[in-house]
Amino acid sequence: MQQVRSIQYLRGIAAILVVGFHFRGNLNDIYPIKNFGDLMFISGSFGVDLFFMISGFIIALSTAKSEDNMLTKYVVKRFFRIYPLFIITLAIFYLFISNEDNFSFWRSALLIQADYSQQAPFFGGNMIGQAWTLTYEIYFYLIFFVAMSISHKYRSWIASFILAVSVFSLQLYFNGSISMEGDNAIALQAGMPEGLAAFLRFTSSPMLIEFIFGMMVYELRNVISSTPKINVIAVISCSLVFCFYFAQYKAAHGPFNYGLWAILLIATLVAYEMKNEIKEIKMLSFFGDISYSLYLTHIAITMYLDKFGANIPIYNQWVGMSRLILLFIITITTAYIFYNVVERPFIRLSRSIISCKFPALGNELSRQS
Repeated sequence: MQQVRSIQYLRGIAAILVVGFHFRGNLNDIYPIKNFGDLMFISGSFGVDLFFMISGFIIALSTAKSEDNMLTKYVVKRFFRIYPLFIITLAIFYLFISNEDNFSFWRSALLIQADYSQQAPFFGGNMIGQAWTLTYEIYFYLIFFVAMSISHKYRSWIASFILAVSVFSLQLYFNGSISMEGDNAIALQAGMPEGLAAFLRFTSSPMLIEFIFGMMVYELRNVISSTPKINVIAVISCSLVFCFYFAQYKAAHGPFNYGLWAILLIATLVAYEMKNEIKEIKMLSFFGDISYSLYLTHIAITMYLDKFGANIPIYNQWVGMSRLILLFIITITTAYIFYNVVERPFIRLSRSIISCKFPALGNELSRQS
């Protein structure tokens, strides 16, 4: 699969924004502007919606080539891309940081949210707080698998149809209206089996629509790139999102909130890249590479330091921007280690498994590596 640099860079930016969002408290109540951290990073949660849309685009792109045993290969690659790093991070978090019980660990390991009666789209979250998003990712992968098993050519359209019908029909039936707010979902239905009620509440979340947006950018990329003055439009779109970020315009989860920002960026930058060369920016490429490790490990790091930081003089004494920079250095270093020690070896393992089972594809993957 040919790398789309704009998507690679956006993935890195999304991870940095989410980390900044969770670290922003270190800048509050320190400087004359008391809410300085919030001003800088309260909109950083936008990174989640951006990740969802990027996932929709990448899954459609990475499955563009029809080949034998494609469904099996898809499952192998998706499993080894997501689960090993997650399980190892979860185990470390459980053993050394968290006070949660065994049940919470296994529930989190299966990517089942803690309490589906709680506020959408988090539903009580995961033991690793930000990993609530992985439940949406895995569900999207499952729907895309079903779509590919029906038709490879129309996989994005079928997946979009399934996701849209589930969200809209459930909301219409149980709520009597449709909402695209990220915190919206149907209420738990009394008298319905608990598992079914939780599943229906989850699958009514408008957050799933953001995967559709990502897939549609991929499917309509040629149409979008043929738009007159696309270079100018891309610059305007990036400028608008920059303004939206600091103005906190529609600063909330959901396809018509943060999702609006995300589609402006992805659609126009992908279209721009189809017409122009985007030069390599090594730092953004680096952050794109480690983005998943950065996303998964950063809260564990800050929780560990909050718990044991009193024994670390430099962490205990530094405040404000100095502590924030220190946290970013520790987090980025840890993410880089996890990327090289966990992520990359398991990605190589998935390729080896595919190569053993399906030699022709293994040779193709080796050439792309």
